[in-house]
Amino acid sequence: MIAGLVLLSGYETLKLPSATVTVTSTFRQLLRQVRQAMEAGVHMNVLALLGSVLFLNAVGASVDALLNLYLIHRATQLPLSFGVAILVMNTADVFGSVAGNLLHTGYFQRWTFRGVMLTTVVAFEGLFINLLFWQNYWIVVTIMMIGGFCMGQANPKLMASLLKVADQSIVGSLGGIINSLATISIPIGSVGLVLLDNIVSPEAAYLTAMGLLLACGGCLFIRR
Repeated sequence: MIAGLVLLSGYETLKLPSATVTVTSTFRQLLRQVRQAMEAGVHMNVLALLGSVLFLNAVGASVDALLNLYLIHRATQLPLSFGVAILVMNTADVFGSVAGNLLHTGYFQRWTFRGVMLTTVVAFEGLFINLLFWQNYWIVVTIMMIGGFCMGQANPKLMASLLKVADQSIVGSLGGIINSLATISIPIGSVGLVLLDNIVSPEAAYLTAMGLLLACGGCLFIRR
């Protein structure tokens, strides 16, 4: 409701003169333009790019649920009470995400999309290795902060890379493809991996997530 009131209060400033746009591209031409923009923007094969986004988002969608189950299983062995442990872990994730979305200057401005994705893959691989062998809570908190930061960097870097080379007529299509792919990947992680954790074992879920992360990392090395 507040958002709607703010929008209405500034509605007059949002009005733009309408322009008639003649669209001549066919669907096949649009797909070709989108593919060329993606490959030119991040210097990767388009299927490899989409695959890396799909695999990473699938794992990312499952992390919260898998970690909540991990905390439930080890509730009596945590260094903090169960509720506080969840609060600290989620706060670290949010802090990392906010920092990742805000810090795009200096070194982070030169950090490539591939570099961000590889760092994210390594961080989450470390998370699941920890869950398999040590189950150290403070390692989980630290990696969630790092992972949140990298995820906060990844999407803006991807869109910035694409916008540098994309024609303005396909910007909406590019954003739609990336967002749709991220949405499609959510059930793979939030349902598939969590079901594995509950029906088979937590170890099976962790190993499957590690396999998806390796697939994501492999996609990142496939050039145009």
